[in-house]
Amino acid sequence: MRIFRFDEEVSRQISDFGSRLKLSPPIAEGSSARVQVMHLPSAGRVGRHQATVQQLFAVVSGSGWVSGAEGRRRNLGVGYAALWDEGEDHEAGSEAGLMAMCIEGNFEVRALAVTREIKVSDYDPAWPGWFEQVRARVWPAIQDVASHRSCGVDLRVRARRQTHHRHGHRGRLGG
Repeated sequence: MRIFRFDEEVSRQISDFGSRLKLSPPIAEGSSARVQVMHLPSAGRVGRHQATVQQLFAVVSGSGWVSGAEGRRRNLGVGYAALWDEGEDHEAGSEAGLMAMCIEGNFEVRALAVTREIKVSDYDPAWPGWFEQVRARVWPAIQDVASHRSCGVDLRVRARRQTHHRHGHRGRLGG
């Protein structure tokens, strides 16, 4: 199972034809797919079963959980989706209820992929200070662009911080 984002933060601005909207297509053009809307009530559940085709479970209201072949539950909220491959055992549920688009078929996912949950094993208490130094210098220069691509900015800042840490520049991100 893979997790994707399609929320407003990762959408792109559309102004063609006088439009004023943000667009985040979950699948690529030319896809061969069926779209269904699923409504899970409080304590609702999609029982564990094998996917007969590739399936994208995209939450549009409410919240819940999903699990794939490994059986580990991952929480999903509005703007997030789980992708199950054909033949993958999976299930979903919600304590409070949710509505999701379920896209089934042969398609390429266009939504932003989410990596696995991040677990820091060698945390350094100085990191927050380093991040603030970088943010104070970089953010004013990239603020307009970053508001449309915040995930990319986070990755660049994280990569720079890791590079400095590896090369022994502890606490000296600016110089």
